[in-house]
Amino acid sequence: MNTEKSSVKSQVFRVSKRILIWLAFIFVTLYLAIWAFSPALARWQVNDQLQSFGLQLTDDSTIRLNPFLLRVSVSDVALIQSELQAVQASIESVELDINTFSLISKELLIEEFTIDGVEINTTITDTALNVAGFSLPQSGEAVESSDNDSSDSQDEVDATSPPEDSQSAPWLVIADKLHLTNIKLLIDNLGNKHQVVIKSLKLTQVKLNELNQKAILDLKAEIDSALLNLSVALEHEQGTGNAQVEFELKDFELNKIAYLIKQQIESISGQLNLSFNQKVSFSSETTDVQIPELALQFDSLDLLVSGVSLNSEMYQASLSDAQINLDQTGQPEVQLDFALESEGTQLKTADTQDLIFGFEQFQLKPANLSLDRALQPTVAIENIVLNGITASQKMAQKIAEQAEQNDQQSSQSPEASETISTSPALATIKQLKLTDLKLAEQHLSLNTIDIQQLVSTLALTANKQLANLVIPNSPSDNQSTEEVAKEASENSPAEDIAVDKEGQEPPFTFSLNQLAISADSQFTFSDASIQPAFSQNVKFEKVEVIDIDSRDHEKQAKFNIQFKTDAYAGGSVSGFILPFTEKMNLEVNSDIKEFSLPQVSPYMKDAMGFEMLSGQFDIDVKLKVNNDIIKGDSQLAMRGLELSSADDVQPDSLADQTALPLNSALGMLKDDQGNLELEIPLTGDVSSPEFGVTGLIAQVTKKAIMSAAESYLIKTFIPYANVLSVASIAGDFILKVRFEDLVFTEQSVEIQSDHMQFMQEFVALLKDKPETQIKACAIAIPADLPGIKPDMEDPNYVEQLKQVSTKRGEAFKAWVVEQGQIESSRLLLCQPQIDQDENAKPRIQFEA
Repeated sequence: MNTEKSSVKSQVFRVSKRILIWLAFIFVTLYLAIWAFSPALARWQVNDQLQSFGLQLTDDSTIRLNPFLLRVSVSDVALIQSELQAVQASIESVELDINTFSLISKELLIEEFTIDGVEINTTITDTALNVAGFSLPQSGEAVESSDNDSSDSQDEVDATSPPEDSQSAPWLVIADKLHLTNIKLLIDNLGNKHQVVIKSLKLTQVKLNELNQKAILDLKAEIDSALLNLSVALEHEQGTGNAQVEFELKDFELNKIAYLIKQQIESISGQLNLSFNQKVSFSSETTDVQIPELALQFDSLDLLVSGVSLNSEMYQASLSDAQINLDQTGQPEVQLDFALESEGTQLKTADTQDLIFGFEQFQLKPANLSLDRALQPTVAIENIVLNGITASQKMAQKIAEQAEQNDQQSSQSPEASETISTSPALATIKQLKLTDLKLAEQHLSLNTIDIQQLVSTLALTANKQLANLVIPNSPSDNQSTEEVAKEASENSPAEDIAVDKEGQEPPFTFSLNQLAISADSQFTFSDASIQPAFSQNVKFEKVEVIDIDSRDHEKQAKFNIQFKTDAYAGGSVSGFILPFTEKMNLEVNSDIKEFSLPQVSPYMKDAMGFEMLSGQFDIDVKLKVNNDIIKGDSQLAMRGLELSSADDVQPDSLADQTALPLNSALGMLKDDQGNLELEIPLTGDVSSPEFGVTGLIAQVTKKAIMSAAESYLIKTFIPYANVLSVASIAGDFILKVRFEDLVFTEQSVEIQSDHMQFMQEFVALLKDKPETQIKACAIAIPADLPGIKPDMEDPNYVEQLKQVSTKRGEAFKAWVVEQGQIESSRLLLCQPQIDQDENAKPRIQFEA
């Protein structure tokens, strides 16, 4: 009995063993078949699905499944268009290895996932997107289709998905080695080529489910040859979490994206560098963002917007210690430090390349910005420094063209052509420095504004236009007035115009402790609209303004300006002003000494018919304005004033006699030294001031009555009324002291050795006669300009001769003042003169 049972068991065991062997054999055979035939089956199945898209895999493409290890291997896959045989995408290798046993515990454990050598072509047009040969529908079609599908699928979900309570535990995805290398994306966007290369993309420590997520990402890539590095560490658990991000983009060429922003910016080029690291902590109640460091830099930046080009060698913006907090309502609270730097920046007109504004270096640092939840900013900046500022400078070629248009008939000498080729800027500043700038509660305060070496030039053309003022063309210049008005009305809705006075913010206020301009600053004014052309230089010795505050309308803003107009003349202006009162309130004290009258003679000759041959004046003004009411007086002193007819450039000519009546009238007010002193009251309202001219007329009339000759006064103001009387009057003003002429050699302007005896005796005479004043009239002759044909009808030729005369007189005065130690106010220079007589000699004539 036992033997039979044992035999049966043995037979059952053998049968079972045989069955298991066969099952194992079948299982192994099936797995081997899957492993062996999976490439062909996969290729056949994939091609069947791709047929409708006109795509197929190449015969060398291999997609293999290893059922023993649950591993998928892909190699040498290429996706091509069926007709053109053009490769749309390719993959060199893919390895996917999943732990089979982890599936039992609802864990998807990816032991290895690597992709290498991928290349994908993408084409973007106005109507379609093609990725690896797959044409995606337009956005409108996609939305409509997705809406229909979603409504159908939602019904299915509602019918099939079990209640939440019946759902099982969520799946957990775990991966520790996800690595993508050599991924190349070739993008054609509206005909613009881009290339994105992912050199390495690593995902490590990945744990994902519905409630918790954790992963570390490390990306190294190139975007159009620009290096991109990105590192992200994310951890999220039960609604709270944090993320750490490090980002770096180096040498990105901006012209690659110029077509994307062409509506706003016509062209752009340069390199972009951006790097930052940040930490984000979030919960259901708040979000905190910390940015320890951020740096944005543009190199060789070139922008073109609305006919204006911006060029910058380097621009950098940096943030540090930035903290941003968002509450449940989404209102931010911001605290950060920032700095700005720029080098070699120029703003130009695109067509003419005229410089609108430029600087060599700009620095704004250190600075702090805070923003409360009411979005009210507070800014504190320690220093703003600009070096090498240039404002409004036209190209030399542009200036030459403009001058030619102003005076097409005038011929230019070589010296004039050389002068016009220069292009003086409207203003240049060596350094502009602002300190302790603070903005808070609608108030901007500045401690100091310091301007070093300000050089300003105002140049008027023959048409009285500023030659060196650069104004860019406005985009609306080519639009009609109706078009501009229509555009403005469309962009300005009525509700934006209305002002809610009750909710109006407080007015913006401003304060400045001190504004100072350095002593080496100067201002130059030139005017080519008059003949001869006028030019005046003013050198500042001190410019200071203090205590400006728009919050206190009664606070006095004090100013002090000291200047010189040449080596000897100068003055000062000081006082205060209340700049923010409705009516004008100020006090001014000014004192100007030794101002040369011949310098402003070109502005007088058209209105008065004469020129000022010589003379100086001093003026002392004390002025107060109280609520627009003027009250003050000025003390005016003139020395050595002599007049000539407007177009007279030769001494002792008949035309010179036309000025004698006015000379005589002025002579009635002179003292025995030929000086004139007047006190002129200043009264009235600022809109119509009265400067006491009646006082001048009264003094002239009074002296005329005392001479007991009423007809004498009338004849004084009527030229050529009685030649004999004029000659008789002139006789009263004949010089009491006669000096010999100081003769120069032709072309020379400096004091020579053979002049020394004359100069020493001249100085000795002035020292013996301390009350004596001398007028020195320098005279040039045509021989001073050898090689140039004399032409007194040519204004350029006349101007060159006058320049020789001016230099001769200035050299003489400089020797007397510096070597002879004579006060400069005692030596008066006449207007430059020319003598055409063939026997004339270059000389200086003197009158006492």
